[in-house]
Amino acid sequence: MKEEIKERTERIKEEMEGKEISDYRASKINFKRKTKSAPFTSMLQLGIAALLGVMVLGWLQFGNEVFYYLLWVAVPIYLLYRLKTLRKRK
Repeated sequence: MKEEIKERTERIKEEMEGKEISDYRASKINFKRKTKSAPFTSMLQLGIAALLGVMVLGWLQFGNEVFYYLLWVAVPIYLLYRLKTLRKRK
């Protein structure tokens, strides 16, 4: 028991000094997460959730026709957005 304790304390001392032991390697675990706060992402998620909710409620109320109406609204909005981004690039 004493020998094991002595070996462990020597190993710990060597680790603290930075020496490497051939048969034992200490691994470091970093639990800190490197994340950036992204308010745009949360707004996008909220928008997607709202759109899906409206689609489900519309489908329950009106049936499959709701998808055609949403398509007539979504395509012009998408095209306007694309035109706006293409103008910014020039």
